[in-house]
Amino acid sequence: MLYCKSNPVKWLDYTGLKSIRPGDGTPLPGFATLQQTSDWWCCLKAQLLGLSDGNWGGVVCCDGRKVVCNWRPDEGGGANPDPTLKWCDKNLYDKCIREHEEIHKADCACEQTAPGSVSRCAIPPDKHLDSELRGHAREMECIAGVDCSASPDPSRCGEVKKKYHAETLVEYLKYLLNPLNSHATARP
Repeated sequence: MLYCKSNPVKWLDYTGLKSIRPGDGTPLPGFATLQQTSDWWCCLKAQLLGLSDGNWGGVVCCDGRKVVCNWRPDEGGGANPDPTLKWCDKNLYDKCIREHEEIHKADCACEQTAPGSVSRCAIPPDKHLDSELRGHAREMECIAGVDCSASPDPSRCGEVKKKYHAETLVEYLKYLLNPLNSHATARP
């Protein structure tokens, strides 16, 4: 099972792959390729290494590739799944965070990295402000385009959508009004 830094007492397999042997940490046969090529694995690895830095999304360099990651915790799961929040997790947050990060993917560069390594994709300082403004603008367009009529509770979905739009607008305004702010506060 995968040993996680966040829980040093127990062996937890958050990936469901049982990809690492307890004790010696060696990969099980057949999983080495998956671990090095899967976008999902790259994003999980980046998060476990603390590269998410509290952000909902980001672009990482994984084996020399740019990979868009979504680290926002789903709200609709857990012991008592909420069908409306599950719908919003997939059709609103996941989709729009990805569209925001796709803007950054075009603007950032991956340095030469060792095979199997993961790092944040760096946006040059002179392009950072413009990239964030375009990313948040694209995210707000995406949010506005989501049709809540297909959700289990369209009215509640609309409330979630309004809140998410307001949070994204605040982030946009932080960058617009304070260009010296090289990185706005990560959303909770």
